[in-house]
Amino acid sequence: APVDAFVELEKARGHAAVAEVDGALSTLERVLQGTELLTPAVFAVGKSLMEGVVPSAWEKHWEGPEDPMRYCKGVVARMISVNAMVERVRAGSLLARPVRLEDFFHPETFLNALRQQQAREAGVAIDSLVLVTTWDPAAPQSGGGAVVDGMRLQGATFNGSRLAEPAADAPPFAPLPAVRMNWVPPGSPAAAGPRGAGGGPPLRVPLYLTAGREKAIADVQFPVFDAEESAKWVLAGAAVFPGAE
Repeated sequence: APVDAFVELEKARGHAAVAEVDGALSTLERVLQGTELLTPAVFAVGKSLMEGVVPSAWEKHWEGPEDPMRYCKGVVARMISVNAMVERVRAGSLLARPVRLEDFFHPETFLNALRQQQAREAGVAIDSLVLVTTWDPAAPQSGGGAVVDGMRLQGATFNGSRLAEPAADAPPFAPLPAVRMNWVPPGSPAAAGPRGAGGGPPLRVPLYLTAGREKAIADVQFPVFDAEESAKWVLAGAAVFPGAE
């Protein structure tokens, strides 16, 4: 299945990232001990680390935090999570429990793999499916999708049924309840998305990879009363992010 193949690919990516980091640090150690010659590539890595920046060679494996220490911790945390997911795949239970997007090196590829898998199961073209958000993860859904836990919201708070303004002294990111993300055909009953008390269409809030908002990978839907409320949250800059780094 596409999602299972994605997890195996994530494992390979993780091993490559660990090998890159470990190899670079080991080589630097040998250079400092005088047992290995300094090359331009090793010099570039050492210069980046001295400046507190992640070496560009590392980023080809994963575009993580700019701080090298946070980067290394992020690689290790994801490698541990991906290894656990590999075991879940082998037990046939990856999507039987919630997943956390911050556990992946490439959460955008996970969503695409989920789309490909659901298109295959429904026997339809992948481009014909739309991503729908359900804030009651236990609600029955055709095709299933995945329950995603641990995401965060900026610019508002959400209790599972209604958006609200954050308190003046609230932290910048508010935790979100678990949510089901499901790829469905546009004409299906589920495609309407979550509806608020006014019955209007849901608000679409961008899901960004990082707090820097450089890359949006999907839209997360929230129930709102009407178009006026939607405009309010758009002006507030509401945005969704994977869990804390």
